[in-house]
Amino acid sequence: MTELLFVIPLSLVIIDAVLQLMFFSVSSFERIEDLTALTGWSSAEKLFSFLGTAVRHSGIGLPDRWEKELFSGQTNLSSIPAWALWKKPVSVGNSISGYSFTDSSGEWGNTLRLVYGVPVEIILTETLSLTAFEKRSAVFSGNVGISGKLGATKSGSWILFPGTLVPVLVTGDGNSANPTVCSQQDTYVPWGTPPCRLMAVSLYVSGQTLFANFHDESGAQPLLKNVSAVEFRLEGAEVLHVKVKFLMNSGAKMEESRSWRIAT
Repeated sequence: MTELLFVIPLSLVIIDAVLQLMFFSVSSFERIEDLTALTGWSSAEKLFSFLGTAVRHSGIGLPDRWEKELFSGQTNLSSIPAWALWKKPVSVGNSISGYSFTDSSGEWGNTLRLVYGVPVEIILTETLSLTAFEKRSAVFSGNVGISGKLGATKSGSWILFPGTLVPVLVTGDGNSANPTVCSQQDTYVPWGTPPCRLMAVSLYVSGQTLFANFHDESGAQPLLKNVSAVEFRLEGAEVLHVKVKFLMNSGAKMEESRSWRIAT
């Protein structure tokens, strides 16, 4: 009987603790469910998803710094793409709607400039040996997938082969397995090498809209809405920090942050 009198109160304490934990879990789940239903929260998560993919590939096939001559036009050496002058794959600074960019030197800034390589699920099936400014056909195992107009100032027209650090411009038949390519320097790429399609993007907020300029001659495009501010900061050259500020439906202010290690 004595043991029973001792066990019953102990059991009640345990049951009470379990019930409190259940109520807390349900409450937390409902709060997260409410938050994720908000437009601003959705925009923040979409931005994090987009940046996660881009940052993970920002160092693949790219040197820490490059010379602008690698990206100049094939017939006019003064034709330099804007993103070629960034000098490095990831840079943070301040701008006014993407213009008058000034490097923030490790402090928080309102504009991100990012150059990254998008892996293409194909490989070279024949060795590619290019003499500077020579145009020739490359042979891949599948479609390179570059549609639309080609040009030296369009980031999507360039291919990077990891290990070479020299960008190769697609000058013809981009939407095929045998595009015509050209390089600013003598370039040798062994068969079996997978290509990465080069992408360049500037991100900034203007009027609660996050704009993205992919430097493909289409200009700045609205990427996400209901974002009041986005701040970026580079920690050395290895970590990118991002803070997103947005308004909930109730008018309350929210902030979410993420950090990524830059690929090397």
